Amino acid sequence: MKAHSWRATRRPVSVRVAAIMGSMFVASFAAADVLDFNDLGPSSGGTLMPAIYGGLRWQGSSWHYMTAPSGNTFLALSLPNTIVRIAPNGPEFTFQGMEVWSRRGADALGDFYFFLYHNGQTVYNGFEDPDGRQRFNGTPQFFTPNYKGPVDAFAIGFDNDDHDHIAIDGLSISFAPSCAADLDGSGAVQGGDLALLLAAWGQPGTGDIDGDGFVAGGDLAMMLASWGNCP
Repeated sequence: MKAHSWRATRRPVSVRVAAIMGSMFVASFAAADVLDFNDLGPSSGGTLMPAIYGGLRWQGSSWHYMTAPSGNTFLALSLPNTIVRIAPNGPEFTFQGMEVWSRRGADALGDFYFFLYHNGQTVYNGFEDPDGRQRFNGTPQFFTPNYKGPVDAFAIGFDNDDHDHIAIDGLSISFAPSCAADLDGSGAVQGGDLALLLAAWGQPGTGDIDGDGFVAGGDLAMMLASWGNCP
């Protein structure tokens, strides 16, 4: 699927976020997973997602799966604020993107923003990225955020009512070996990451690579061992 090309025009709006949260847990990594939801169907009117699916905890969320006349099952969002957590004790992951389109026959244009989080910190804010606005229409297109580092939560945000017609499929999250030390998401462990780690020394959050609750010597050792381009 061809990636959508977009440019943003920033404006002061209140962004409503549909958060998909992960656990704050650093562990060994499994293989990549692309969720196409087809094993959930059929559902003609929309069915609440099961409590656990695809390594994610959907319990308490308002995501519903629906089946198109073609037989393809996808997700629709019933509310703009929706939280989905990683399965208990799940590892961090990299968020690679997802297919997005509009369920409307007319006025199918819409937009949204990605938000990515790690250890309680926002590591990517699509609204602040000059290229962060993702524009979608009636044709499925694959969208990906401008961030490659590990995350434990992601969200999509809206500055209007586009949540009521957005559809998603092909949700791609990767538990493959990632650069946990790539704190700035540049795709390599280098000086910028070291600066972030040292600035957070002795504190929780960004830079706590080994997941022990604070930034210390163990995290520095892991960063130096990972120095260079990410695999």
